[in-house]
Amino acid sequence: MVHVTRLGRLGNHMIQYMTALKLASQLGDCGIAGIDLPGWGIRLPVMPIGERPIIIDEDTRTEKITHGQLDFDHIEQLVRSNTNDSVHLKTYSQNIGNFMPRDFYNNVFISRQQHIRGYGDETLLCNLRGGDILSGVHKDYVQLPVDYYKHLVETTGLTPVFFGEISDNCYVDELHQAFPTAAFVAGTNPIVDFEIIRRSRNIAICVSTFSWLAAWLSQAERIFMPLTGLFNPFQHPRSYLAPVRDPRYVFHMFPINRAVPVEDFRTAHAPLHGNWRAISGDELEHRVQTAPRYRRDLARAVAVFDESFYLSSYPDVQRVVALGGMKSGLEHFIRFGFSEHRDPLFVDTEWYVRTYPQAAVELGQGDYEDPVQHYVEVGMLHGFAPCPPIDAIRDDP
Repeated sequence: MVHVTRLGRLGNHMIQYMTALKLASQLGDCGIAGIDLPGWGIRLPVMPIGERPIIIDEDTRTEKITHGQLDFDHIEQLVRSNTNDSVHLKTYSQNIGNFMPRDFYNNVFISRQQHIRGYGDETLLCNLRGGDILSGVHKDYVQLPVDYYKHLVETTGLTPVFFGEISDNCYVDELHQAFPTAAFVAGTNPIVDFEIIRRSRNIAICVSTFSWLAAWLSQAERIFMPLTGLFNPFQHPRSYLAPVRDPRYVFHMFPINRAVPVEDFRTAHAPLHGNWRAISGDELEHRVQTAPRYRRDLARAVAVFDESFYLSSYPDVQRVVALGGMKSGLEHFIRFGFSEHRDPLFVDTEWYVRTYPQAAVELGQGDYEDPVQHYVEVGMLHGFAPCPPIDAIRDDP
């Protein structure tokens, strides 16, 4: 039995079920439990989990997961060996490799509302997500710059329709100002909204698994996918949802950027202006497979090593040094810490990428592993600071 612990909202529940279906198919005589998708007429009740489950959980890393990709063959081997008696899926599993062909799922998620129509050949359906992400609480669920939509409309010549979770806020107000003749259509309920997206011909998805899945299952001619936030594998390494072999997709690579409360969107989007670009599926795939483009340099890390920071950040090392097992934190870093990807000094990573657009661009395209490596090997040479000045921290309300 494949047991699913549901995470997130509807789009993620559907993706978890899609992954469970692929697992069950590979394992053969296998059922699924823990699915509740009433809008699709699918309900598979929760059942007792076996005594020896294979736990698939990114947080505990019980089974190795890279960019959300499950090792189906390894899971099958564990099941066949009789070492385990069930599979417990406790991850979002947001990776295109976890799914069977989309035609299979179109026969799973069958709409009962055949009267619904999508938008046609002359329209660009721009799906918007609002709700809880407007608070900025989900850091990788970002709003898209208004300039991005301007670019899509200018390059396609299509008529935009903004559709979805539309409410009164400053971001939607700016979209109204930028597109005074465009239609703004509020969604009605999730299943109807899903079908409207799925039945449209040209779709600009927002950063949402719901939006992504509706577009992927569609028969659209073109799908515009922004590689930002959740969709950028270098910003959110637990996911990889870019269908790089699907000719319908047009990808745009964005710098690292985080969600902010909607009233701060202009400040957050200003560094993005002119810093996102079109990227082919082949280039994206190559970057993901070879990232980071530049490897970490031990000598440069040693040159900026902060003994006090290192010992206070890693109590296990502090204990070893205190007991005389090593002379210093630096010795540990050289012998073990560098290869274990421990940080040699403090970098305020969120502040760093907000403050230095060059760093956000280079990290967002997979050139460097993280902001610490970028500062050590690039930022310091350009005069970047690893964190805000003390006075700025004191003045911050």
